[in-house]
Amino acid sequence: MALAGSGAAMDTGRFQTRQVLHVKSLSGWAPLCIGPYSQANLLAHGHLSLLAGSIGLLPSTMALITPPSLETSQALYNCAAVLHALRSSLQTAVMVVVYVNVGSEAGREGGRGWSSAAVAEWKAMVRMDAGYQKGDKEEDDSKNKRSSSASSSDSSSSDSDEDDDDEKFLQTYPAPVFLPVGVPDLPRGAVIEFEVMALSTAFARAQLPMRTTEQGKLVLSRREEEEGACPLPLPFQPAATYHQQAGDVAISSSSSPLSYAWEALHLPYVFCLLSLSIFLDEVQDDKSQEAGENACYSSSSSFLDYSHVALAMVQQVDKGLEHANLNWRQLSHLRIFYVADQLDDVSLLRGALAAALPAEGQCARTFLPVSCLAATDEEEGGKVLLFRVQAMALDLEKMRTEAWVHEVPDGGI
Repeated sequence: MALAGSGAAMDTGRFQTRQVLHVKSLSGWAPLCIGPYSQANLLAHGHLSLLAGSIGLLPSTMALITPPSLETSQALYNCAAVLHALRSSLQTAVMVVVYVNVGSEAGREGGRGWSSAAVAEWKAMVRMDAGYQKGDKEEDDSKNKRSSSASSSDSSSSDSDEDDDDEKFLQTYPAPVFLPVGVPDLPRGAVIEFEVMALSTAFARAQLPMRTTEQGKLVLSRREEEEGACPLPLPFQPAATYHQQAGDVAISSSSSPLSYAWEALHLPYVFCLLSLSIFLDEVQDDKSQEAGENACYSSSSSFLDYSHVALAMVQQVDKGLEHANLNWRQLSHLRIFYVADQLDDVSLLRGALAAALPAEGQCARTFLPVSCLAATDEEEGGKVLLFRVQAMALDLEKMRTEAWVHEVPDGGI
């Protein structure tokens, strides 16, 4: 099978791997960049857009909208405006990272409900965005409806069919993968920030992504049960076993105190975008019990074996790759969100993950400390969320080929 744009097309220099979008001045449609970054990066001829984080800035003044309760809708409006310029929309988003400023007064007032509230506001904005695009389309096509009565009748029937297709697409397109995290502060003191990854509208209509979810208990391997340690090479393997680290906390050698839940949006052989959450089944310490409902984390991870945590991450990411028929070579990035005061030494986890990943899966890895993590509605409640992992695997050549086969026009600028 040949790849679109292969051979002579690549030799002539028309092969372009990445485009960027910069908003450099005040405007009425999107905020300008407030730092040395791109507003958006476009891959695979614009079929995949990676937006920089967006906060509730008013494009015309570059000031945060007031009151803070309006920041969520304004931030999403800014995301929608940029996506429209790139021939995409909120409807075709595949992954959304939601940063909430839990250090702000508005963030504290939201309590533990900020995660669900942000997702609910996103869904409302998607419906509004769909109506906005429909209104623009009707206005642009109004001149074409002033022809003969016969053609007007045909046009009306065609518009009705298109509206039905749009509604069907909105109902069948899977919701994006959400990663809600709490941070101590955001640029300009904003309350919330959205980081969006989306497909071009044309590509999403031609190739509908699929959603896969899984959750369960992490069980120790036979060797771990026998030796009491994770089968990873030193120096990444902590010398102490679970029992030695736990102290007075009793942990059975045949079970793990951890469970997991992950969801992924994927297109076979093209991409896999996965969010993995690792939970502590029970809160063992008095500190988190005293915190009550406001506790976003537990300080009990001091008895966790970092090697076992790293191996669990790798095993679950591997499952997601298998569902998408991708391999470790196509894994481009891992981001690990963890509570800042949850880990006694993040370098141990960093080393353990490097040892657990296969040689062909040594992708870029980022460890991001946050204030707290909140479980989504689809994840199990009543457990302490220790880590959230964002995994991104892509085959950009295959994406370009799929677009070529289905005659999808280029996205982007």
